[in-house]
Amino acid sequence: MVGASLGVAALALAGTIPVSEYGSVWLKWWLGDMLGVLVVVPPLLVWFGYPRIVLSPFKIFEALSLIAALLVISHNIFGAPELAGHGYYPSALAVFPFVIWGALRFEQWGATLVTLVASLLAIWGTAHGTGPFAVDLPVDSLVRWCVFANVLAMTGLLLAASSTEHQRVQADLTRSHDELEQRVKERTCDLMQMYNELHRVTAGRRRLEIELIRVNEEQRKTIGQELHDGLGQQLTSIALFSTTLQQQLGARSLPEAGAARQIVELTNQAIATTRKIARGLYPAALEAGGLTAALEQLADHTQSLAGIACTCRCDPQVRVRDPLIAIHLYRIAQEAVNNAVKHSQATPSADRLVAARGRATSLSRQR
Repeated sequence: MVGASLGVAALALAGTIPVSEYGSVWLKWWLGDMLGVLVVVPPLLVWFGYPRIVLSPFKIFEALSLIAALLVISHNIFGAPELAGHGYYPSALAVFPFVIWGALRFEQWGATLVTLVASLLAIWGTAHGTGPFAVDLPVDSLVRWCVFANVLAMTGLLLAASSTEHQRVQADLTRSHDELEQRVKERTCDLMQMYNELHRVTAGRRRLEIELIRVNEEQRKTIGQELHDGLGQQLTSIALFSTTLQQQLGARSLPEAGAARQIVELTNQAIATTRKIARGLYPAALEAGGLTAALEQLADHTQSLAGIACTCRCDPQVRVRDPLIAIHLYRIAQEAVNNAVKHSQATPSADRLVAARGRATSLSRQR
């Protein structure tokens, strides 16, 4: 508007145009500038300012179909003599679907190209007196064509901008999704590494625990064998010699025979205590007859030593092949029986070993 006002004013002051034609000349100048901005400049900006798009074969076929259909429809509208002078402007609306098509499918490239082609065909038809914009007065024809071109250009540019923004947002969302997916993969990988490390540490601790238990049981077994075979045999020998000594002193009617008898009794008590401790540390029957025999021996010793009715009922299907599991079950039964002897006020107690699912074992205690 500033350019048209200054330019027409300069022409009027120079006497090139009469002052009475200032308004019509200003309108033509302004319309020309505005159409240049809306119709001619956008294709130039897109061509020189945007990167070249790479079209697939289908896209190329679609673009050629769009241009061909636009040329046919525009030529039929703006090149029709029967539409001139009748003011049948709605016929020009048939061009808008092509603008929408170009803007949505090809963005700025399609919108600016369709607008430029349609505007050139409209100019050509109006200049030759055909089409809906051709009237008697050239200024009226120019105004009608300019209004059509402005609406056409604004529609295409706005739709193209909206489509581009939509594509940009979609690209940002896709990129964000890819980044999030990548982070999830990295986090999952980290968690898997942590899990594997934790599993390795847990497995190592489990192996260490099993090894400690095995070493502990080996120590128990060694101490129990030493007590049974070493100290127990020595105490038995002492008991035999003490018995012989008691008999010799008694045959001579010596007063020391009573002291020898006390030595024999104390030695027998020490032998019984040693055997009890040895059986508690490691039951020999566990290796010889298995878990069932060890539990039966535990029940017999408990009944004989504590004077409490203690029975063992074992399921015939029970087969504990792992020595570590067997000794664990024996320790559980041993602890249960000891607690029953200490805290059950001498009530009958029973240990029952049953098979679970044909493989695992469970131990239950009854009082």
